[in-house]
Amino acid sequence: MQDWDTFRMWTFRLYREKYSAFTNNNYNKNKNGQDDDDDDPSQSWFQCQIRFFDNHVIPLAKKLESVTGDLGTIHVRGAQRNRNRWIRMGAQETKRMIRKTTRTTTITTRIW
Repeated sequence: MQDWDTFRMWTFRLYREKYSAFTNNNYNKNKNGQDDDDDDPSQSWFQCQIRFFDNHVIPLAKKLESVTGDLGTIHVRGAQRNRNRWIRMGAQETKRMIRKTTRTTTITTRIW
């Protein structure tokens, strides 16, 4: 599992990409022809990240743990640490991402 700063960097980049698609009406269409990303990500980013940890990251780390043992345990603990830290600091991080995204739209902007 990546460290906290790496997680923050990638979650910001994903947020910025989704926000750009939202503001440019450049949504992904699902198989029913409906918009998958029709909602402003700034309205749900904090909760979506928790769901991503719960439904994808931690279960995947646990599967890795079942195959690799102690090495996988390190990944499970790292994922759980990042999830817990996101619960404590994610609302503030989301506000920071929103502020930085609305202030600039260039992809090369450094966020830290």
